[in-house]
Amino acid sequence: MILILECGSTKSDWSIISKNGLEQRFTTHGINPSTLSLELLEDHIRAGIMEIKDPKAIAKIFHYGAGVSGKEQQKILESIFAKFLPGVQIEINNDVLAAVRSTIGDSEGIVCILGTGSNSCYFDGEKIAANYNGLGHLIGDEGSGVDLGIRMIKLYNSNSLPREIASELDEELQDRSKFINKLYNHPKPNRYLATFAKFAGSHRNYPVVSDEIKDAFSCLIKNYLSKYPKIAVLPVNFVGSISTHFKEYLVEVMESKGYKVGKIILKPMVELESYHKKDL
Repeated sequence: MILILECGSTKSDWSIISKNGLEQRFTTHGINPSTLSLELLEDHIRAGIMEIKDPKAIAKIFHYGAGVSGKEQQKILESIFAKFLPGVQIEINNDVLAAVRSTIGDSEGIVCILGTGSNSCYFDGEKIAANYNGLGHLIGDEGSGVDLGIRMIKLYNSNSLPREIASELDEELQDRSKFINKLYNHPKPNRYLATFAKFAGSHRNYPVVSDEIKDAFSCLIKNYLSKYPKIAVLPVNFVGSISTHFKEYLVEVMESKGYKVGKIILKPMVELESYHKKDL
């Protein structure tokens, strides 16, 4: 059997497949080797393995996750998995490759993740050959939940929102000092900022809101997607909650600039299960 993990900072999706098909699926805590201590990483991975009905039957592990930015993080995860599942073949990859394999498989293409943050790449059919990603929630992540959230906050702060909808944000934003204190002392400010993207989704029918949504995607295209090889001929594939929830605006802006849109999926796991059938 094969164990597939698709891990974010908040939660991790686990899937176990065999030649008979899907054996088990479940969700656990996030597993991010760049933000969690070794102790917490071990605790979270151990907790997940304890949920596997027959851990001794696992022959291969394919881990895709946030925070896998280099060999150091790969080695940390490999050592933990080897500790709990000795003798198992282990492949550790970042979440961008999960997006690639779940949308275009081993084909050439351009892929973009739009969730809390944003990331993208050009895959040449063998490897990620170009990777233009955002600069994080402080000065980048164009087109992401953080970006949309910040834009809604700015609209409120500049009195640009109609009063009938601005009132929904009064509790969080009316007291400026209280909001600033909460934001700058929040343990995960990016996630907090991204919660305001829900406001954009609820009020997308207001031009002042929809204009900001479309401008966020325009900035994403201008700063990153337009720089990729063959962008004029290759469709761009998207993964993540923002790309699915705001699909109509994303497609509109992409097409208005002459670019094609390929697949748009919420989560990569189901497609990863299909991709890894060849490894059974």
